[in-house]
Amino acid sequence: WDLILMTYTSRSLIDSKDKLPALSAMAKMYHESTNDEYLAGLWRNDLPGALLWARDEVGAIYFPRIKPRAPSEYRAPS
Repeated sequence: WDLILMTYTSRSLIDSKDKLPALSAMAKMYHESTNDEYLAGLWRNDLPGALLWARDEVGAIYFPRIKPRAPSEYRAPS
């Protein structure tokens, strides 16, 4: 899942509004292939590692495995 997210987020989409529907579709396909349960943005089998978060030098919270980029415009509440 981490590799899927890293590959996906490194791509440029023409319309940033496409990101959440595309991510939802990828999560559905991942669930169908692994039978893992998606829990508020985390996979049950990955919970121990996914809950290990950290702060970077400017205080932003991130998962050490994937450091997200800020979206260019508001998409949805988190």
